[in-house]
Amino acid sequence: MTSKHTPAPWRADEWDCVWIGDEDHALLVANCRNSVMADRVSQEQAPANARLIAEAPAMLSELRNIQNGIETRAITSEHDETFATAAHRIRALLARIDGEGA
Repeated sequence: MTSKHTPAPWRADEWDCVWIGDEDHALLVANCRNSVMADRVSQEQAPANARLIAEAPAMLSELRNIQNGIETRAITSEHDETFATAAHRIRALLARIDGEGA
């Protein structure tokens, strides 16, 4: 299934902006620090929001992988190596969203 959104890479920068594309051809998607809602977003929330938005394509991809694994019974139980691999990838994704990973 092809996605309707702009493909990765999506990235959050040090100013809490989310960009799509490479350094030479980037498109601003969101400014999480200086937006219409800026007066309602804390200094801690702005970078967290930017990370969450930037990881949206990875989240979608992992959800599709998990759905496929469950539907094809490739992921069957927590004792399965495929299950452990999926769990590891999800933990890594969540760590990036939480600002704990690269």
